[in-house]
Amino acid sequence: DAANPGNFETFDKNRLANAVTDTGINFIGLKQEQREKFKDASYNTILEYGYKLSSFDRIEEYSQNIAIYFVRLALEFTGQDTTIDRQQALASQIKDVVKITLASDTALLGDTNVFIEASQLREIPRQNIIYMKMKIREDGMEWAVSENRNGEVESRLLPE
Repeated sequence: DAANPGNFETFDKNRLANAVTDTGINFIGLKQEQREKFKDASYNTILEYGYKLSSFDRIEEYSQNIAIYFVRLALEFTGQDTTIDRQQALASQIKDVVKITLASDTALLGDTNVFIEASQLREIPRQNIIYMKMKIREDGMEWAVSENRNGEVESRLLPE
């Protein structure tokens, strides 16, 4: 939350509305035949809330409002009421989806130098890896051979 990136005028509100609506549908556990009706009923309201989202400071409020709205709508669709704990869990999921969606639509990193070794990536559990779209620019690379503290020879491709 420390980084408050991006221009909130330019993020894709339709993409956000789709992601948030899908999160609500999956969380509530609607039957297949109810899903499309729920999406139709909620999409425009979710889109309107997205237009009111003007800063990272408002994500918590946005998530709470959407969760309350989804709980009310779910009551209409399923006839089942939701506990406060479950509503809070839904708000938390929505908040995470909003942050991920907004982060992918805004420039967070600028020009960043990243050095990674394939062997390190293989050691990381798959669920802990973040996938991102990036451009790679080669300034110049060279093979460097060195000995690590265990006395093993390591070969790396490094920038010149």
